[in-house]
Amino acid sequence: MRIALLSLLALLFLPASAVAEEVTFTWSPVRAGEDITESKSMSMKFNIDMLVEGQSMGVMEAGTTEDGTLRSVTGPWTPRKKEANLTYGANTSSERQIGPDGAKNESAETALTSGKSYRVVAKKGKAPAVLYADGGEVPDAEKALVMEDWSDLAGEAPGDFEKALIGKTLRVGDALDSSNEAVGAMLSLGDDELSVTEASITLTEVREEAGKTCAVFSLAVTLVGEDGPMMMTMNVKGETIVEVDGLRPHSVNLAGPLTMEATMAKDGMEMRMAGGGEINFSLGYVYGD
Repeated sequence: MRIALLSLLALLFLPASAVAEEVTFTWSPVRAGEDITESKSMSMKFNIDMLVEGQSMGVMEAGTTEDGTLRSVTGPWTPRKKEANLTYGANTSSERQIGPDGAKNESAETALTSGKSYRVVAKKGKAPAVLYADGGEVPDAEKALVMEDWSDLAGEAPGDFEKALIGKTLRVGDALDSSNEAVGAMLSLGDDELSVTEASITLTEVREEAGKTCAVFSLAVTLVGEDGPMMMTMNVKGETIVEVDGLRPHSVNLAGPLTMEATMAKDGMEMRMAGGGEINFSLGYVYGD
C-alpha cells in the first residue's frame, strides 16, 4: 500500500505537460494550407571607452535594435507548382549613440517590405513570380528581399540543423553533435556579419507545446563578427524548442555579454576603442490551423 501511495503522489506532482524522456526526430517539409508567423527581435547595448595614444577620451554609449514579423500562408503546394502569400509586419531597425561629450546621434530604418503583402508563384522549371498581393509589380530591390524568405519557406531539403537531428534518438541530458554552421542556420544568421565559432546543444526537456511533442535544447554559443576595424565577440546562452515530429521550430532565445575592440590610426595617432555590453536575441514561430 505504501509503494502504491508513493507512486500516486509522484504522478500527482508530475507536470501535466511532461512526456517521454527519449525521443526520435523526424523531418517534414512545408505543405499546402500552412499558416506560419515568424517574429524576430534583437537588441544590443554597450559602452565603448575611446583611447588616443593610451589616453582615455571618454566613454561612448550605443545601442541597436531590430524587430520584425513575417506571416507565410501556403496555397497549392506540389512538385510542379507552389504558391504562397507573404505578409510583413512592421520590420524596423534603429541605432542610438551618445558620445563622450554628450552629443546624441539617433537613426531609424524601415525595411522595404515592411507592412506589405506579396504573392509568390513558382512553377517547375521557371523562376518564381513575385507580385504584390493586389497584383502590382514589385521593384527588384523588394523582390530580392522577398525571394530570400521564399527560399527558406520553399526549401525541399532539410537545413543543416535539421540534418543533425533527423533519425536521431536522444534522451534528456544528451548533447547533440552539431556543426557551427548548423547552429548558425538555426539562428537565421544568413548573410549577417556574424559566425558561430563554438556551440554546445543539450536536450534538457521533452514537453507539450501548442499540442505538439517538443524538445527543449539548452544552448551555449560563441559568435564573432567584424564591422570594419571593429571586432565583436558574443557569448550567449539560452534555449531552442522544436517539434519532435517534423522539426518545426517554436522558439530560440539567447542572451549574454559581448565585447568589442578596434584599433586604427587617425592623424598619425593610434586610436583604440574597447568595451562591452549585452545582447538579447529571440525568434518565435506560431502555426495556424
